[in-house]
Amino acid sequence: MIKDNAVVYEVHYPHPPERVWQALVDPAELARWLMPPAGFAPVAGRRFTMACDPFGEIEAVVLEVAPPRRMTWEWTAAFGTTVVSFELAAVGGGTVLTMVHGGWEHGRPEARDQFDSGWHSKLGQGLGAVLTGSP
Repeated sequence: MIKDNAVVYEVHYPHPPERVWQALVDPAELARWLMPPAGFAPVAGRRFTMACDPFGEIEAVVLEVAPPRRMTWEWTAAFGTTVVSFELAAVGGGTVLTMVHGGWEHGRPEARDQFDSGWHSKLGQGLGAVLTGSP
């Protein structure tokens, strides 16, 4: 959903934060549910790329890492420069993941709207399947 010009999703998973964190930071798991990363490591300052159809290559940098509760990336591509943050909270034996993709003030609103749809699918079906071990 779009809130205050950012794409914001809050999703509950029936898995502990450490498991959800693993899916956020393991390059093989990240490739399965989001996009294949090249050069990614969960280390502040680390630069990496991701192939993002239809926008081409995303140049990314890890801005913040606080395992297993928060990670923030900066993305730069044809849509502009944006910031993606993941925050995890343990809730009732599971985890609530809050994802905020902001920084669209100077980006393209139509791209923001495409990411809104994409994040909905990636965080729901994609990440959910990785967490449960589904293909």
